[in-house]
Amino acid sequence: MLDLLSFTPIAVDDLVRRCQFSASAVLTVLTELELSGCLDSLPGGRVVRAASHGKNG
Repeated sequence: MLDLLSFTPIAVDDLVRRCQFSASAVLTVLTELELSGCLDSLPGGRVVRAASHGKNG
């Protein structure tokens, strides 16, 4: 999932379309990544890789 995230915001719906997982699985992973500080949620149902973790985070 981290490979699909970048520093450019992406809609959660687009992530679901791009990966092979169900919407519920994607939301679970995104929640875990946000709690661990790897991604930030943005308004409008978008997410972005957290700057503090960089590409290797």
